[in-house]
Amino acid sequence: MAAIEVRAPGDGSLRVTINRPDKLNAFTPEMYRALRDAIRRGESDPDVEVIVIGGWPRAFGTGADIEALGRLLADSDPLAVYEFPDSMPFETIRDCEKVVVAAVQGLCLGAGFVIAALCDLVVATHDARFGMPEGRLGFSDPFGPACLFTKLPTAYLKYLLLTGEQMSADDGWRLGFIATVTDPPAFEPAVDALVRAIQQTGGGARRNYKKYVNDLLPRADTKAIFADLRTDEGRAAVTAFAARRRARS
Repeated sequence: MAAIEVRAPGDGSLRVTINRPDKLNAFTPEMYRALRDAIRRGESDPDVEVIVIGGWPRAFGTGADIEALGRLLADSDPLAVYEFPDSMPFETIRDCEKVVVAAVQGLCLGAGFVIAALCDLVVATHDARFGMPEGRLGFSDPFGPACLFTKLPTAYLKYLLLTGEQMSADDGWRLGFIATVTDPPAFEPAVDALVRAIQQTGGGARRNYKKYVNDLLPRADTKAIFADLRTDEGRAAVTAFAARRRARS
């Protein structure tokens, strides 16, 4: 079973499912590349108007697979660590000319939170949780501040980044980050309803509006994405976390 599943149900949407439930949808470089390719497939398909990225009830996405990252950091090849940033789909999601919707259930952390923030609209269940836990591991992610800066109040964004605490879906809705929040039984119908609402507008208008808004937004310094991980402190933090995970498994 593929860790990134893609299907076209014939309603003008492309449904992309992050499918690694045994690891709470933690991302490997291969998954990043597959997600990036899925977005490109939807963007190039004239029959696709909306791309929906979803996960599983327990997790939308929980960031980079720290064990995989630890193996790359331990690799004697100094270029190995670049496999993660070189495969990331973030800019592809943001710059996609089609509307991209994040359908979020469960945990949405780290890169999962970044992916949701880079989507144009977010639908979530009431039990969804959002956060940037990287600081608790001893490193930072420039994509989080860049893509969340205009979507959350500055003081609250700093609270999430500096404490590693999580935001509830209800708080995300009140703050304007989430377009629709719903109970789990109504989740899929809510996603479908949003897709239909988007399709009521013209494709050219949608494309232009995305560009108008995105041109005003900050971009992350991609060169800095793993700057912390090239320090002794960052490498030690990831190595220690991966060791704890192996000890519990």
